[in-house]
Amino acid sequence: MNPEQVGLLAGSWNAVAGRRDEIARAFYGVLFERHPELRSLFARTDMRAQYEKFAGMVDEIVALRTEPQRFVRSAVLLGQRHVAYGVTRDHYALAGAALIEALATALGPAFTPAVREAWSDGYLLMSAIMSRAAERVSDQRAAS
Repeated sequence: MNPEQVGLLAGSWNAVAGRRDEIARAFYGVLFERHPELRSLFARTDMRAQYEKFAGMVDEIVALRTEPQRFVRSAVLLGQRHVAYGVTRDHYALAGAALIEALATALGPAFTPAVREAWSDGYLLMSAIMSRAAERVSDQRAAS
């Protein structure tokens, strides 16, 4: 990601900072509408708390701007935790599409092609790190 893209992440997220809960609801609404089978991953989840976790994940993507090491560390920890939740590699792409749609709705005309590309790239980077961390956990468990 280039510095302009990282700036677009921060600027667009700051523009909707007061609507974090709304965006989280939209994200899960899109995700469950398109992929109802994923609801089972959240069967025992307090969704209000999950909305906060979602917003925190987005904060971590935005942290790439000023704290790239924090970004990587957070992505690794998220990937490791998501193994226990039953998340698979395929789920990351589904979540990414839902994130883009939720942000597009929230930002409206401000969700320009450049902003879309920045979010797509930022999420792709985070999900690649998460997925790799998850694979390592699975490999370690298989070796034990």
